[in-house]
Amino acid sequence: MTNQKKERVIKFPLSDWIAGINKFPDHLPTCAYCICYQCDWNEANYGPYGFTSASSKKLLNFLFHELHFYNQNSLSLQPVLTPGNSGLYFYGESVEAFNRRIVEYKKEKLKRKLQSGLPQLPGLSIEASEIINLYNNDKVSTALLTHLVKNNYSFFFSCFLTPMAGQTVILFENAIWEKAKSFCQQSGIQVFEADSVNELTSW
Repeated sequence: MTNQKKERVIKFPLSDWIAGINKFPDHLPTCAYCICYQCDWNEANYGPYGFTSASSKKLLNFLFHELHFYNQNSLSLQPVLTPGNSGLYFYGESVEAFNRRIVEYKKEKLKRKLQSGLPQLPGLSIEASEIINLYNNDKVSTALLTHLVKNNYSFFFSCFLTPMAGQTVILFENAIWEKAKSFCQQSGIQVFEADSVNELTSW
């Protein structure tokens, strides 16, 4: 299988600027990195960004099976074909694992509501609520992020950067990048590893 249009996937570090606009905590896992996608760039590396081509969507489908978006407002995991909204996504077996966390949290919340005004019963841990809540003090919860990385959840954050990179996927597992490179090699998609997002040309 060969790709007729000039396309490439780009990897670059998660900078303080990117972490800041996405409300990440100050101390992030060192494994964090970003990828974006670019098509039809010229000699000055000027060209549109985004996972909009057929090849880029095939890449996403190859990397992220059973993709779900985490909607914290409704406390639900919503199936999606490709990442659209900015926020947290789960895929693979981690969808079921995190959904169990949501169910535990809802059960605990109901118990607390039913026990309102009554003596507190033992065994109602606050752990579930700490892990369910995506934001804490207007920043991505350190407890949540640490839990997801430590317990090997398959997840990523999606965001939109401007004026360069466009839609960007923030990952915490290096094996995904290795899979992406393998797919690109077989599909005629170029691979570029930048030392900084500043190496990318504005669009």
